Amino acid sequence: MKGDSLPRISPLVDLYNSISLDCVMPSGAEDLDRMEGDIFLRISDGSDVAQVLGQDEPENCKEGEVIYADQEGPICRCFNWREVARCSISPETNNAIVVLEHLLPEADEAFHAGLEKLDGYLQTHCKAQTTVTVLNIDNPSVQIG
Repeated sequence: MKGDSLPRISPLVDLYNSISLDCVMPSGAEDLDRMEGDIFLRISDGSDVAQVLGQDEPENCKEGEVIYADQEGPICRCFNWREVARCSISPETNNAIVVLEHLLPEADEAFHAGLEKLDGYLQTHCKAQTTVTVLNIDNPSVQIG
């Protein structure tokens, strides 16, 4: 409810949630060690099935929905909003991809400020070794690891 504080989940999840609220931009993270193959941002044809965190049963992604997926299927639905359980951050997570998104050109400055803040928080509070890469139409992919 409005005015309630966010639940504490884990240092990593708490950090990206705070950045998301501060920057008013979606952010999230996935456990790289629980993924299969490459990660893609793509449009679902409606046949993708995902069990979203907090739900008891898997459900089909909607046709035309933007999802992150690996070789096994969706890892996050509705861009970076509805995280899939199989790749979610856990206390055992050692390697993660953290995503901060924006779609509006006028948000570039706030986006870069948010990235800088997120990177600093990850290094300071999670003792993370980080690499920051911005993907866009001119830079559509990155090699991880």
